[in-house]
Amino acid sequence: MKQVKSFYDAIKFFSVLLALLLLSSCTRGAPRMLPGMLSAELNPEQKEAVRQNCSGVFVAGDWQLVHSITFNMDLGRGTTVLGVTVLSGATVKTGLMTVEGFVLFEAELDAAGQLEVARALPPFDNRNFAQGLMRDVKTLFLEPVAVPVVAALGREGMGCRYDVAAEGTVDLIPIPGGSFVMHVYDREFTETLSIELKSFVTQDSGMFPEKIYLRAPGIRGYTLKMTLISAEKI
Repeated sequence: MKQVKSFYDAIKFFSVLLALLLLSSCTRGAPRMLPGMLSAELNPEQKEAVRQNCSGVFVAGDWQLVHSITFNMDLGRGTTVLGVTVLSGATVKTGLMTVEGFVLFEAELDAAGQLEVARALPPFDNRNFAQGLMRDVKTLFLEPVAVPVVAALGREGMGCRYDVAAEGTVDLIPIPGGSFVMHVYDREFTETLSIELKSFVTQDSGMFPEKIYLRAPGIRGYTLKMTLISAEKI
């Protein structure tokens, strides 16, 4: 009975979350300007070192990552699931399951951006949910396909700005303690995600953030708190 209750609690939560995501996609605010880029006196070697530091945040190679994911909505509801992500080059496979192992969702996003959903129980059988989830997973783990511009981004420090023409802009900035913050903007310069990547650890010769805090701002906002369980090279 406990497993059944956990399953239905997850379903009820994601039903509400999906409805909010669909509503928020139709209620964008007025276009904004990107945060300013301050000039910095760096030689080519120093700029390359910053770029390499930024690139090291993302996953290179083929890996399987398992996270505990706690979803919380600003309305006060939340739930915890397990997320399994398989990265193979630019291809991303993701599965969500209850803590008891019942698979709720499974999909693949290939290098060309084609989405294939292998399993999606209601309410996860909505195409917009699948596209949004896979886009967020790609943002978290794969470096944007763009040459980053190195600059001081606002007051947060020296970092990298990726301008991805078809998708938007990603700012990645190191902060004290070996952590990073990431700000994701759409083509209208509205911030869609704010992410903290904290407590990097070494697993199987790779570096991964042990804690990830993802925040979708706005009146229908939500947060994801992800804790790394395992990272295995495949």
